[in-house]
Amino acid sequence: MRKIITILLIIGIMFCFAFAPMERQVVRGANSINIDFDPDANVTLDVAPNFYNFSQIYYNSSKATLYTYFTIWNNGTADNMSTDIQITTSPNNFTVGEDTKPTAEASYGLLLKGGTADGANQWLGESGTNDLDNDTDVGETATFGFILQVTWANTNFSWQTIGLTLSA
Repeated sequence: MRKIITILLIIGIMFCFAFAPMERQVVRGANSINIDFDPDANVTLDVAPNFYNFSQIYYNSSKATLYTYFTIWNNGTADNMSTDIQITTSPNNFTVGEDTKPTAEASYGLLLKGGTADGANQWLGESGTNDLDNDTDVGETATFGFILQVTWANTNFSWQTIGLTLSA
């Protein structure tokens, strides 16, 4: 009899598990694809001439480079070239106006002027970056000039140099 009760109990337990509602979970997986690429574009910037001599300039006066003296070329393979211009000076005490017409406190000011370059007609500051041209396509050129304004000067009779770095 014990065997029969044990067998019936085992059958009953199995019966309960067989008809009991079971929850099923759907597990969703996730995955990703990484796509790597190396853009193949050649950014080449040329400018000519790469030197200009204002020669002697008196204080409280200005001289210009004839407004379209410099030409910049996009000789690369990337359209819509953005060109930045940075300014450095020599000697170290050479001061250049800070993006506005020079005042009595600033001894010099350099105005990017005229031509076809976007960003012309702005004063170049002695620090920071100015946008010269932001949309020169492959094979296109842009022209620009400068006006140098001297507000005051000391009489040390030494040559002063402004270096302009153009980068694309």
